[in-house]
Amino acid sequence: MTEIQLFGQTYSLLIKKTVSPVPKGFTVDNSLILQVPEKMSEQMALANFYYSKLRPIVTELTQYYATKLGVPVPKIQIKKVRSYWGECYSRRGLIIYNIELSRVRRELIEYVVVHECCHLVEANHSSAFWKLVFRYCPNYPLYRKELKSIRLTPQL
Repeated sequence: MTEIQLFGQTYSLLIKKTVSPVPKGFTVDNSLILQVPEKMSEQMALANFYYSKLRPIVTELTQYYATKLGVPVPKIQIKKVRSYWGECYSRRGLIIYNIELSRVRRELIEYVVVHECCHLVEANHSSAFWKLVFRYCPNYPLYRKELKSIRLTPQL
C-alpha cells in the first residue's frame, strides 16, 4: 500500500476507480480514499486532489498577509516544481506556490506565504526583508530549517 503525506500527516492511499468524471478524495482514519475516474491517471487525480486542498489555504493566507502588508493581493499559481517552495514575481503581482506544500503542515505553508508576500514589499533577501518576515512569522528560522530538511522529491 502506498503512503502519502497530506498537511504533515501520513495516510495510506487507497485508489478506487469510478465512473464519475470528477476525481474525489477523502480521509478516513489514516487512509486517503481517492476515487479516480476511469479515463484519468491516478497521478493526475492525486494532483487534482492536492490542488483542491492547497488552493483555498494559500489563497486565504496570501490575501490576509498581502492586506496586512498593505500591498495588492497577487495572482496565485500552484505548480509542480522541483527546486523551490514558493516564488514571487513582485513586478507582475504573481506568487507561485509548489503543489508539494500540500505535504507539509500548515505552519510551514504559512511561513512560505509570509516569505513570498514579504517579497511584494522587499524584492530581495536583505536584512529589511528578514525583519519583515520576522514581524509576521517570528518562528521563521525553525520553519525555514525544517523546509530545507525536506527533500523536494515530488510525489506527483
